[in-house]
Amino acid sequence: MKILLGWLQDFVDLSSISVPKLIARLSESTVEIGQVQVLYTSLQHIVSAKIIKKTPHPTVEKLSICIVDTGSVQHEVVCGAPNVGKGQIVPFADIGTKLANGMVLQRKEICGHHSHGMLLSEQELDIGNDHSGIMVFPEDTPLGRTVSEILGISPEVMLEIDNNSITHRPDLWGIYGIARECAALFGLPFKEIDTKEWRERVLSYFTEDESPVQISVSSDECLSYAGFCVKGVDARRKSEWKIAHRLRAVGVNPINALVDISNYVMLETGMPNHFFDTEKLGSRILKVHNCDKAQEFITLDNQSRALQSGDLLLSVDNRPLILAGIMGGKNSAIEENTTQIFVEGAVWQAQRIRKTSTRLGLRTDASMRYEKSLDPESVEFMLGRCADLLKEYFPSCQFVGQIQQGCNPDWSAYEIVFDIRRACSLLSMDIDMEKAKSILFSLGFHIEPGDNEHTVKVYPPSWRSTREHMVQADLVEEVARIYGFEHVKSQAPTWPLMPKNLPLYVRLRRSVQDFLVMHGRAMEVMTHPLIGEKLLENAAWDDKNEDLILSHALSPDRNRLRPSLIPSFLEALELNQKYFEAFRFFEYGRVAHELDKERTHVGYMAYDRQQSVFIQAADILEALLSHLRIDAKLVSGQIDNPLLPLDWKGAHPYEILHIQSAEKFIGYVVSLHPLLLRKRKIKGFAMMFEIDLTPWANESRPHKYHYETPMRFQESVQDFTVLASQGEEVQRVLSCLPGYDPAYHIVGAKILSVFPMPNAMKAITLRVRLNSQERTLTHEDLKASENFIIQTLADNGWHLKT
Repeated sequence: MKILLGWLQDFVDLSSISVPKLIARLSESTVEIGQVQVLYTSLQHIVSAKIIKKTPHPTVEKLSICIVDTGSVQHEVVCGAPNVGKGQIVPFADIGTKLANGMVLQRKEICGHHSHGMLLSEQELDIGNDHSGIMVFPEDTPLGRTVSEILGISPEVMLEIDNNSITHRPDLWGIYGIARECAALFGLPFKEIDTKEWRERVLSYFTEDESPVQISVSSDECLSYAGFCVKGVDARRKSEWKIAHRLRAVGVNPINALVDISNYVMLETGMPNHFFDTEKLGSRILKVHNCDKAQEFITLDNQSRALQSGDLLLSVDNRPLILAGIMGGKNSAIEENTTQIFVEGAVWQAQRIRKTSTRLGLRTDASMRYEKSLDPESVEFMLGRCADLLKEYFPSCQFVGQIQQGCNPDWSAYEIVFDIRRACSLLSMDIDMEKAKSILFSLGFHIEPGDNEHTVKVYPPSWRSTREHMVQADLVEEVARIYGFEHVKSQAPTWPLMPKNLPLYVRLRRSVQDFLVMHGRAMEVMTHPLIGEKLLENAAWDDKNEDLILSHALSPDRNRLRPSLIPSFLEALELNQKYFEAFRFFEYGRVAHELDKERTHVGYMAYDRQQSVFIQAADILEALLSHLRIDAKLVSGQIDNPLLPLDWKGAHPYEILHIQSAEKFIGYVVSLHPLLLRKRKIKGFAMMFEIDLTPWANESRPHKYHYETPMRFQESVQDFTVLASQGEEVQRVLSCLPGYDPAYHIVGAKILSVFPMPNAMKAITLRVRLNSQERTLTHEDLKASENFIIQTLADNGWHLKT
């Protein structure tokens, strides 16, 4: 939002406050100031000059050679304006002048003649949009006077406010609200418009005649609605300089006096409004209602909008005129022959306006304001401001009837007890009661004496209670930000700091993160929980999650919730493998198959361009399950796993295991199929595991650990490499050996490595640990254990590699 300093001066005298100081105080206490510009500085260097001679250019028909006189010196200027003529007094910019667009004039040769300056149009002066010819001053305009003096335009400071910083303050979406803040910040008088005398004057405009327009409101989503009729206006009249230049400076194009007054009042008060051409209404009754069926509606921008049941409309004779709170219809626009208008103001339920605006993709100045929950009580003030300006511009206009009230706002003042001792304790400031009362009063709060000298009763104004009722803590914040946060004392807090147990789901997430970073040697990633159909197709994932598609997605690539971590991981893998030979990453994220049943999953991916990492990843998975104290095991076979479809083409046919816990399958570990990797132009080997941790996210589990007596004697390790067919499951080789066998001193066994061999074979290396709690194993003990292991493997069809 753009704010003109001169416009603020209408309501608070800031002449004693420097611009840097104003920006600093506003930024510290109220709003975030972005860009700062100084407008119309070039007008101080452009002067009035008289064209004393005009001759056609000898070679170019559209050019003229003019001699201009500034009163003290004469210049030759080459000009192409079609309206230039001898005797005119025009704006002249000499060599070295910097124009509003940033261009600096230089002595220039144009078609064989030197031009010693430039004659300017309204657009080039940045005071209008007319570029059809040079601007011509009245005949009695003195020569050599600056355009700034002639037009009464001084350099104007414009502040650009970041809208995000005032989302919670709808009262600051207008010049009037910002001016009130400035007055409070600097302790200056606020020039209130809405006084008793002003209201009496505005009410005197209206008559006891019957209004030609009656209002009927049938929607509960209309919080306030009112309007009045006026005739004797002229839509062909242009706005005076004050309104036109202010609108243009803040980015609104002046059109005519009626449209400009409407926009001007909205920007000043922060309250949108609409001017109807009364003759276009047809019926006397203007209905405010919810749309009862789907239909097409042509808005002012000449676009067809698809309305749905429930959208708010203003209609006459069942003919929609306005899409309430967003934009008027094409048949409600002010035209050149308009002489009689109906001025309406309203406040709508913010959720309805936001929902409709988002669905239609139609964002306007009005909808942005209504979405912030405007003050229903301020509609009458805004209408009075419209009436005041209409009377000023069209003194002979006639107001027909009274202001029609279609819906009265439902708001009543409420009391907050403000305790200055509590405020000082919270803020660590020393503020006396009189100062606090002065601050609250300057912000529009009504104050009455309290039950004792430390308290007062405070009644917030309606414009500060549009979202929810304020409480004492809100008043404390108001006092603190106006008084200045720089007064906060630097001291330790006086209340005790007590340790707090983290929620169970947070503890689980941190436990997973710590383990996979420190033991899994992986980087944590955060992929987007929204994916698109293309990503699912790239992952060869058949379930497209059609039931969880967003109605108004920002992009087709992010239009639905993901059913698995696999598509997101494959996307991250494809990107990172271009830059790294090997890497590991994990994510603690969410997946969904049903809207109200999101699941918490942890996924882990390992990639290596040179060799398979399936065994290492499976070891990390087992260690993670043990770390989380989840009683689970890895099983092989064709299993209907809810996390991994049986027919998924991305799974390696042999390197795949399922995680089973309490008869349920909660995850998997799998190598990605070479064909899937090749299709995505991924070179090397990749595997991943995924676990559904939802059952344990909010489960309180005791810290139970299994302790084993340390071995007293030296351990012996033996490796055995056996041959197996390429399609043989590695897990079967390991499962034929006993995990623990005191008779042959076996205390553990695991797969060490797997590597390919010729003739569709592969070699599997097992590592077996041998030990005893009773004595040191002899050579005979080790030999007996070795023979037992070799024989057991052979009996199951796996012979040692020779």
